[in-house]
Amino acid sequence: MTPEKPDQPAPWKGLLGAIALSWLPVVLFLSLAGNKATEPKAFGFAAAGAMLVVVVYVTSRKHAWSAILWVPLMLFASIGGLALLETGFSTPTSGPSAGPLEGVAVLIMLLLAAGFGLMATTGFLVRPKTWNSTMLVTAGLNSALMFVVGSSGYHEVTRQDIIVHLSDPSGRPISGTSVEFEIYALNQSQASSLVSRGIRYSDNDGVARIPTRDVGLETRMKIFKGGCRQIELEIKAETSKQSKTRDFVLSTYETPAIHSGTLPSTEPFLVALALPSDLDAPSSKVRHVSLYSKHDLSQTVRPKSLDLETGKFAADLSGDLELEYFSATRTRFRDQQLRIRGLNGVELFLASHNECLPTAHTLYEQLYRVAPQSGYRQEVIISNPGNSPGPVVYIRASDGKLHGRLCLEALGDGVDETPRYNGTLEINPSGRNLEWVKKND
Repeated sequence: MTPEKPDQPAPWKGLLGAIALSWLPVVLFLSLAGNKATEPKAFGFAAAGAMLVVVVYVTSRKHAWSAILWVPLMLFASIGGLALLETGFSTPTSGPSAGPLEGVAVLIMLLLAAGFGLMATTGFLVRPKTWNSTMLVTAGLNSALMFVVGSSGYHEVTRQDIIVHLSDPSGRPISGTSVEFEIYALNQSQASSLVSRGIRYSDNDGVARIPTRDVGLETRMKIFKGGCRQIELEIKAETSKQSKTRDFVLSTYETPAIHSGTLPSTEPFLVALALPSDLDAPSSKVRHVSLYSKHDLSQTVRPKSLDLETGKFAADLSGDLELEYFSATRTRFRDQQLRIRGLNGVELFLASHNECLPTAHTLYEQLYRVAPQSGYRQEVIISNPGNSPGPVVYIRASDGKLHGRLCLEALGDGVDETPRYNGTLEINPSGRNLEWVKKND
């Protein structure tokens, strides 16, 4: 480079034009990355903007203001190449922690790093023909500002806060609830690394905002409020950009994975959750029974009823629940249904299949395994009962005190094949809470 004379006037028009042009790739990238529909095009348009900057720079090397374009091109090529090299060499390509395509991904990273290195080397050789200290200082400050705005701006435009609405079982908002969160990124081998952590408190409307910049991240929350039970909520990352739902797992302090389901990936991302009261903590009186009809009856004997006290199947109607497994169209392995009738004054309640947390106020009882107070009937019909573990059926005995929670899977052709049943049953002889805690052996 040839330095200009110190007393040469600054070419302000060229300077301002070069600064505006240098920002073109950043502006294109941020404007497109902030919209899910255009996000896949963001890198392509940013690269096209960068190519335009390169073309203008090459044709304007004789002007001092070309340094405004040259410096960020050199910096971003160098930083991008070094970052790809570090990621490539730190990614395992063999062993139990390596994913099936990790080797291909690392190869692509190294090739891109080589391309960036070639760009940086070429840029060093094709330097501006003239320069001055003012232009270099301005170019450095402009590049630093671009880097800060680009990185922080990308986090902001792709940010999708998780808005948590917290209430009591009746739907009244709970303020001052502590929400501790940890956000993890998953690589191709499903190994997780901590991205950020923090704590938020719900406001007077019961709302706490968890900042997470990408739906591709996994979020884990611990939620606590005095007088309520501590719960944990784990929201899985989206499996793909086209996915419209995210899986969740809800746990209480006493019972891991007490409930699971899906959440719609809407914008904003809403989670409505009713906190369980300390009064709804697990009871030592709750009894858990594993159900297997093949253990109680031979393969050729049709189970006709289930006894709530023993958890045993019978070939007659001596139990508390009558079971009738059939095909609605009399077609083998099609339209199977299971009719469950209450005997001896027993009543039943078939829980909704809807497991989305935004309707948590209506699902409070199902989420925390508390039997409903009303809505029972003498019989229920389950469609497609072969899906494990089966829908939830709540049970209330004639005395109104004993409650149960039944998940029953039925297998068979529904026509002439002897049906087989298996599942789980929780029984509380004196209350509605049916949360069962596995005891250590």
